[in-house]
Amino acid sequence: TTPAVGAADVDTFTINNTGDINLELTGSTPVIISGSDFFTVSSQPGSTSIAASTTFDIQFLATAAGTYTATVIIPCNDSDENPFMFTVKATATEADADITPASHYFGTVDVSSSSSSIPVTISNTGNIDIEITEIDLTTGTHFGLNIANFPGLPGVGVVGSDTLTAGSS
Repeated sequence: TTPAVGAADVDTFTINNTGDINLELTGSTPVIISGSDFFTVSSQPGSTSIAASTTFDIQFLATAAGTYTATVIIPCNDSDENPFMFTVKATATEADADITPASHYFGTVDVSSSSSSIPVTISNTGNIDIEITEIDLTTGTHFGLNIANFPGLPGVGVVGSDTLTAGSS
């Protein structure tokens, strides 16, 4: 799974009892997660009768980008798989914006004229949408910005770019 940092992702797991006795989950907490605080059991399963099943949910919610793994441990009365264990893995992603040029010197411009304009490109090299909520110009400057490609500042989609034009006046 690859959710964004701060976005919860929940997966449901099923325990099938294929044995010939009731499957008892024997831990005080039926499902235990070890190895990462970013994984939690959001709904615990119950024991199951013969030929029945039960489900539980594991939530992944990371506060930092990266790949994380944890071990899921299910203590039970299964004679050859007690505890039953498996690994879960998830990668939390975040937006990654590149702005080019990072800076630009327009040179000396007469008060009554304008400089030539330059394109400023915002590119998303990450794998989730970038939300542009505000463009702030340095105070004390006479600077124009054509934001025709950014009506309402909607942001840049996944792995894409938009260009705006900047110039001094």
